[in-house]
Amino acid sequence: MVAGVILGSESLSYLRTFGGSVKRAVQSEISPEFELQRLQDEVAGLMPEVRSLLRTVAEQTVDLRDLEKQIEQREQELALQQKSVLQLRDDLKEETSEFVYAAVTWTRAEVEAELEHRFAAFCRQEETLDRDRQIQAAMQGTLRANQSRLDAVLS
Repeated sequence: MVAGVILGSESLSYLRTFGGSVKRAVQSEISPEFELQRLQDEVAGLMPEVRSLLRTVAEQTVDLRDLEKQIEQREQELALQQKSVLQLRDDLKEETSEFVYAAVTWTRAEVEAELEHRFAAFCRQEETLDRDRQIQAAMQGTLRANQSRLDAVLS
């Protein structure tokens, strides 16, 4: 305030010039060795964070690949279950009271009960697959976010 009264409207200009001069004076007094040490310390301080992010990204990548394999396996199992359910359904369209599967005779009621059981299992497997896909999408988002954080730290 006193500077504003004494120097008038140019006080801000004087302050900026003075600040720049001080900054340049300090920078000119810093040795290259000191500046190099400062940068090395800065990099060393980043290394734990970089290592942690690298470990996290690597673990998430492995977990995601494992889940993708599990989803692929479930899809194959689901296709086999669907085929089995459809075969039993088609067999029940026949007007017969007994069915033979792998040299074992089944009554119509047994086949109907088996169809009901297999269809329920198919539906549960389908729900599990849907949940796995939702988990996969969430894991992909988390992995992308952590990769972005790592990129930001490295750049």
